[in-house]
Amino acid sequence: MEKKLFFAGFGVELIALGAPQIWPNMAVWISYVLVVIGALLILYWPVSSLYFFIVNCWQKFRRSGAKSQPVDPADESSTVIRALFWISNESAWMRRIDAQHRAEDREPPDEQLKMQHAEMELRTKLESGELLARGRISGELEYKGIEPDFWKSAYPKLELGENSEWRATVLPRPGLDQGAADKIPDYAGLEINEQRMQELWPSKDRSLDMATKKLLKTAKKPK
Repeated sequence: MEKKLFFAGFGVELIALGAPQIWPNMAVWISYVLVVIGALLILYWPVSSLYFFIVNCWQKFRRSGAKSQPVDPADESSTVIRALFWISNESAWMRRIDAQHRAEDREPPDEQLKMQHAEMELRTKLESGELLARGRISGELEYKGIEPDFWKSAYPKLELGENSEWRATVLPRPGLDQGAADKIPDYAGLEINEQRMQELWPSKDRSLDMATKKLLKTAKKPK
């Protein structure tokens, strides 16, 4: 029984891999071969295959549902600086940017440029509400939640101090009238949820990793 389940599940995975919309960079003939082999395995063990198909769909549904919902930053929080270091040094998203530079025969981004890319990406997620943050106002001890609408009038700014340490501040947006700008709190610290951070910028992402490999192959070709 276990052997049947293994081959049936393998057949389902082959079809998933062979589908162009799942893996668009794959050669057409390889896609056809994977789909045909997967279909043969499924036809041989139809009941087991149906079981695996349902389980596979359910797991993907749960993962997609979890990624679409913002998480309370109070649960396993991480500082914004740590988040920016994660995005710039550990994420599949940044590896793709690095590969893009190499493919275009440009210098790979240094630490400062990576942090700037990460800052813009983090800012976008905060503004859209996909990522929630908490802030601690100067002189206070407690971190409090920041509503996504707040980022319509302010933005997080990354600064490199004299001691070469990064710090995040919150500044009013350019063009904001003085009265509204004066109401922007002086935040001494910002936090986000660590789990949510790793969901938005995972260290491994199949589509991004495939794009990165393709770009690196392009970079290695003689000019």
